[in-house]
Amino acid sequence: MTAKLTDKQEAVLVFAAQHGKIDFYQASKMGANGATLASMTKKGWLAKQESNGLNDWTVTDAGKALVPAQHS
Repeated sequence: MTAKLTDKQEAVLVFAAQHGKIDFYQASKMGANGATLASMTKKGWLAKQESNGLNDWTVTDAGKALVPAQHS
């Protein structure tokens, strides 16, 4: 079964897949918030990484599988 992504979730996954990672500021510019990122992490679509007190998220293989083909 394929997950139904919201526009915000899709934007976050596409950006992170294309750029290697996404931070909270970049995600918030797309309309996503902490709850969106936490939910996507819990679902296994993103992996959270902390560096120098700042968080970044990378796309997991499960998240990459959800990125529409035209964006990957």
